[in-house]
Amino acid sequence: MGKIYDRLLGGRYPDGIPWRSRTFWHPVGYTLTALWMLVILAITGNNVRDPLFDYFFSVPLGGWVAGLIVARIVKRLWPAESGDRTDNGKRP
Repeated sequence: MGKIYDRLLGGRYPDGIPWRSRTFWHPVGYTLTALWMLVILAITGNNVRDPLFDYFFSVPLGGWVAGLIVARIVKRLWPAESGDRTDNGKRP
């Protein structure tokens, strides 16, 4: 696809990004969760009394729940076609 794509994903997905694959989205969720927590720690200066620190766990939890809901809606509205690459919930 391009140099940036190959550099970011290391050529792991030569046929394109498997948008329906759990093995693709879980690391994305973990990364976003870690980034959120690092940003909150940096902004608050590790001060647990800061009002922003109240959202340390609730925003990532809300994001994971919203992601699960969206995944179920997408699965029901647009079922996978026979040629789609999915992992069907199986771990590698």
